[in-house]
Amino acid sequence: MENPSPELPPFVRFLPERLEPTDLSIRNRAGERPTLRFFVSMHGRMFRVKEFFMDWFYPGFPKNLMASFQKTYSDVVSEPSRGGILFMGNDYRGLSSCSINLMGTSIEVESSSPAHALHFRKLMDDLVPVDDDVARIRQLGYSRRSYLAGGGAGNWFEDRRVSSLKWMDLDHNALKPLQENLHAAAAGIGLAGDRIEQAIIVLESPDLRKSAWIDIVMEGAEIAHGLYRFRKEPGIFDHFEFSQEQLMMRKGTGPALARVRAGDFIATMSFFPGENFPDSSKIRESAIHLQSEMDHLMRVLTEIEYPP
Repeated sequence: MENPSPELPPFVRFLPERLEPTDLSIRNRAGERPTLRFFVSMHGRMFRVKEFFMDWFYPGFPKNLMASFQKTYSDVVSEPSRGGILFMGNDYRGLSSCSINLMGTSIEVESSSPAHALHFRKLMDDLVPVDDDVARIRQLGYSRRSYLAGGGAGNWFEDRRVSSLKWMDLDHNALKPLQENLHAAAAGIGLAGDRIEQAIIVLESPDLRKSAWIDIVMEGAEIAHGLYRFRKEPGIFDHFEFSQEQLMMRKGTGPALARVRAGDFIATMSFFPGENFPDSSKIRESAIHLQSEMDHLMRVLTEIEYPP
């Protein structure tokens, strides 16, 4: 497996084609999360662009617009863009911002002054992937692309939980299909004695355009922030079903989360945002399928030889 170049970040870079970037910098030193940053000026506004590989929260979620697990800092608009979903709202500083995930790269943009959807659309239309990056990144396993799975550490509780797990890249056929067109990419486990107490399974599409987590926690385990509480609350989601299979989703574009109980474990499955996002019945079917496969999943996770 190829190692990431020390000069290049472990994600696909998106650079302006016509707009002129300024103060462009790449951070990829040991002990720091790899990022690409630059500024562009457009329509009298300065836009700050940040690109990175998000590995501490459910893939595709617009984390810069989210004040908590579900709440957002403002009303959020979501729409198709560039083969992904563009989310627009305010960030923690109250500034107009947007977020999109393209080819596994999270792109966050913040405007220096109030901006409209038209401005963000125009900026996104100007960003193009670096051709060599696409082939380069597809050669890297998950633990080479993920800062936390590769041994990095962070200060937030999400960082600490993910980095505390023992991670292993998986063969694509290691698990039975759990979501359409997604295969197993990696798994991280946390042990209590010799028993798995928590785990995260990463699913990805072959072209890295879609990804999902299966987040598993043993019921009653004392893991700080190990299980987010589902609740009917305005924010990133606008549809809720709390029955035997719990689900929360954003209608039309996603994302979504579904939760099931199976034996001693509670499993939460994420669904990547996208055009033609499935309706709640499809989400529920996937959750029921996950529930039926939990014994197989836990057996496979137990049999994997993780690094010390």
